[in-house]
Amino acid sequence: MKMNDGVSIVICCHNSAKFLPETLRHICRLSVPDEIKWEVLIIDNASTDNTAEIAESLLNEYECPVSYRILPQPELGLSFARKMGLNSAEYKYILFCDDDNWLNESYIKTGYEIL
Repeated sequence: MKMNDGVSIVICCHNSAKFLPETLRHICRLSVPDEIKWEVLIIDNASTDNTAEIAESLLNEYECPVSYRILPQPELGLSFARKMGLNSAEYKYILFCDDDNWLNESYIKTGYEIL
């Protein structure tokens, strides 16, 4: 399958509501040149807290400048969440970002240029 050129950030979350505010704030503030296509995928991996609702609220509050999707993965386990992220990604470069990682504002630009 041919993938589009760009970067998909995949965040696998299990009960991540308390970690997401800073992580998503940093992602929404990334400085990505217009010529680099990118997206954010949040995989809600069988959370029992309000991870999906918090993520949606934060992405709207931070006015995330890129398309995003919040996808439910009912089968608990990081491998299931990552597989869903890989299968759902629009772009050929995948960045698995933990729910408590704070990406530097040039992270996507630098990584894309290296790849």
